[in-house]
Amino acid sequence: MDFEHRRQEQVVALGYALAVATIVLGAHAGVFPGTGEAHAPVAHPYRLSMAAASGTLAILLGTAAGWIGVRRRSRLAGVAALAGGGLVTGVALSFAPFVLYPGDQYPVSFGWLVGGAPLAAAAWLVATLAMSSQETFAAVRSGIPRLLYGWGKSMAAGAYLVPFLLIPSGVLTAADPLWHTAAPLAAAVFLAVAGASLVWDGGQPAGTDPSPRHGLRRVRTGVVVVGFGLALALHFVAEPGPEPPAPGLALITGVLAVAVALLHGPTDARERRHPQLPIRLLGRALAAGGATTALLALAVAGAEHPAAAPALLFLAVAGAVCVLLEAMPR
Repeated sequence: MDFEHRRQEQVVALGYALAVATIVLGAHAGVFPGTGEAHAPVAHPYRLSMAAASGTLAILLGTAAGWIGVRRRSRLAGVAALAGGGLVTGVALSFAPFVLYPGDQYPVSFGWLVGGAPLAAAAWLVATLAMSSQETFAAVRSGIPRLLYGWGKSMAAGAYLVPFLLIPSGVLTAADPLWHTAAPLAAAVFLAVAGASLVWDGGQPAGTDPSPRHGLRRVRTGVVVVGFGLALALHFVAEPGPEPPAPGLALITGVLAVAVALLHGPTDARERRHPQLPIRLLGRALAAGGATTALLALAVAGAEHPAAAPALLFLAVAGAVCVLLEAMPR
């Protein structure tokens, strides 16, 4: 590894260490609400604030570790960076003020152990899969807009699909804030990133293609993205209740989410004709959605939210399928 790559890794490590130190020092300075106060377990403001901070650190750590492993062409290097960073983060968070309940208390590092560390591992898996994939490397070569398009569409589709699939099982209810507010809002944000990247890149998500079908693909992509965005808006403004927001709206939005997940990234013509491509695209969306839903569940109600474990299961299964498909000859 040359000096430039080593310097970049040192900059990333230093930036992450500064982020951890800022959170710990901010907690001692009383930046987070409820610091040093005893609250009921369900809506503890300091615990929720530190859960959000720990979730952000977990995603940053997992992404950085995945990037290091891909840059060094060694999964072991990525795992070592993940384990080392996770240990340092846990030790640092133990110096933050404790979460206080009436008659009980526990360190922030405990929350990192049960929620942050698994989320960091999930983020590492998603980052490694994405950065190792042919589609994402092609997007990097084509420029930042197409990289954002590939990430945005997968996360937008998955952020809605995973909660949508958890509704019939009873894990989520239509009145759950994760379903009627957090999921459509997160999907809309990621969809906006994908749509903005399309505008930035001149509306060419499928790469340079001189064929007459290229214009048709551009129109189809725009229609699907706009339709999914409108459906998310209707879902978000609908009044929460024991049933889905409107008859058929959740189903239509779910179908549009699948269509968004299956939109082609910057792949060449041979890649688009490959029979495994739809499965890989849907698997990436479900893996990204599992990670996003787990983070949303952590933010809404902490590790006790019933959707947290199933979301991580989605991530593990879909990620394993993606790994197997990426390893198969094409």
